[in-house]
Amino acid sequence: HRLFYAVDNTKSCLGDEASRDEGVVSLERKTEELSRVLRTTYRIPISWLKFEGFVRNLRAVNPEKKTVSYRELRLAARSEVGIENKKEFDVLTRFLTNRAVILYHPK
Repeated sequence: HRLFYAVDNTKSCLGDEASRDEGVVSLERKTEELSRVLRTTYRIPISWLKFEGFVRNLRAVNPEKKTVSYRELRLAARSEVGIENKKEFDVLTRFLTNRAVILYHPK
């Protein structure tokens, strides 16, 4: 995947694809493709987003504390958003790791 797209700003971004800048057309296609994938592939429970907010807030409440154990996170998930299932919690920790909210290394 390309992270940067060269765009000729002297060309119009309006009109048919043939007269438009190749970089803009490519970027639009990739953005639309990614948007379709994200819309159809991922359904994120609201409880996960609430828990993400809770975890982000932990640092604000106690900035000196740099780490939180698996056990502490598991207990917080139970008490804050009612996640009892270990499998769901493990998927949640991967989700939060992918979003750079936590850094988690399973044993």
